[in-house]
Amino acid sequence: MPKQRITKEMVVNAAFELARSGGMEQVMVKAIAEKIGCSVQPIYSYCANMEGLRREVEKRTKSFIQEYVAAHIERSDPFRSTGRAYIQLTREEPQLFKIFILHKREEVSSLKDLYCADADGHIPEYLAGSLDITLEQAQQLHLDMLIYTIGIGTIFSVTSPGVPPEEIFSRQERIWRTAMNHEILICYKSVTGFTEKYAEMIAKETGGKLIKAGKVTAEIMSKYDTVVFGGRFHAGMVDGLKRMKELAAKSGVKTFIVFATGAMPAIAKETIQQAWSNNLTSEELGRIPHFYMPGGLCYEKMPLPDKLMMKAFAAVMKGKLKNKKDKTEEDREFERLISTSYDLSSKEYINPLVDLLNGKRK
Repeated sequence: MPKQRITKEMVVNAAFELARSGGMEQVMVKAIAEKIGCSVQPIYSYCANMEGLRREVEKRTKSFIQEYVAAHIERSDPFRSTGRAYIQLTREEPQLFKIFILHKREEVSSLKDLYCADADGHIPEYLAGSLDITLEQAQQLHLDMLIYTIGIGTIFSVTSPGVPPEEIFSRQERIWRTAMNHEILICYKSVTGFTEKYAEMIAKETGGKLIKAGKVTAEIMSKYDTVVFGGRFHAGMVDGLKRMKELAAKSGVKTFIVFATGAMPAIAKETIQQAWSNNLTSEELGRIPHFYMPGGLCYEKMPLPDKLMMKAFAAVMKGKLKNKKDKTEEDREFERLISTSYDLSSKEYINPLVDLLNGKRK
């Protein structure tokens, strides 16, 4: 019978199985040789340094866990099922879980470093698509889940007879609702990009969920304590506001907030106030917090009918202002800007709204 050729892969596989069943302390040359069914001599040829072999086992463990979690993710509930997968892993593969937790991680000086070292980069991509959130939000959500779930999994793996899974899953549900920030929904309707830009800034500062207004339903709104809607002033009206007010009333949301963008500079206070009066009733003006955020004009992205209308409006206004003797600061600023594309947007304009939102959560 020909002599069996021992390969490095065979040695690593045997070491992995020993660690899987009995822990890393079982990874010894004699045990590996017995597992393979050979003498210790060929094992030593690959294991001059046992530390190197243990690193191979740690690497194989990391790959195993990533594949295990990916196989247990449910498309209909990606966040919760990912957390449950880690808990299930601690029950089915306790030794591998301990190896994963306890192995030394080099060059880690922040949670971001730890996340990059340990996380499967495909999971946040999947979460972003499934939950309709940005990749950055998905990565933060995934990190929060890993910190909590691996922590609770560690407790689970070292207790006897063990914490009931139902109790752990209940805790996971709480962290899910906190991580997803089921307090603030930020929805917007944008045409040339100014409203979307402000909505993204607000979401980044508050951690609220960002979604396009067209995707919003009363059922979605009902899951949040506060809904923020942003739209552009168009022909004197906030684009999309009527529908969003109806959805807010139907959903029973506690707080409904509106912000509007437009071509007017912030100094046009009287004009802005009149515009709000055209969109909100006297009762709504007192009940619904509303904010104006200067955007600008972007003729390049403007729909053709709007572009033609604005060009005609600009020509008329320039004619009127040209002959006006006592021009106000507002008149001069408007005359300077109206003819071409311009951008007045600035992060400073979101501050009052952000302060209000953050104050509501204190």
